[in-house]
Amino acid sequence: MINRRTALGIIASASTIGASGVALAKEKSHFDGKALLGDKIKQNGKHKIHKVGNIDVFAEVNNGKVVGVSRLLGLRPCVRLLLLVSGGSRNR
Repeated sequence: MINRRTALGIIASASTIGASGVALAKEKSHFDGKALLGDKIKQNGKHKIHKVGNIDVFAEVNNGKVVGVSRLLGLRPCVRLLLLVSGGSRNR
């Protein structure tokens, strides 16, 4: 006969195996920053290094070193025009 400790051990191991499959389902992506910048590392300023959907990723370089990484949500051209005409306010 199976005692309580054995039954709980089997249930715990089965749930651990089942949960590990869920945790490993998402594929991770990694990009080499040095390869993305290339020769731009020698120029000071902000450089666009990657685009994820409609989000642009920028790296700020100063004296050959990356001092910051930022992202900017890409706006549609009509929204940019509206922002320029209205003086920065989206409210009419």
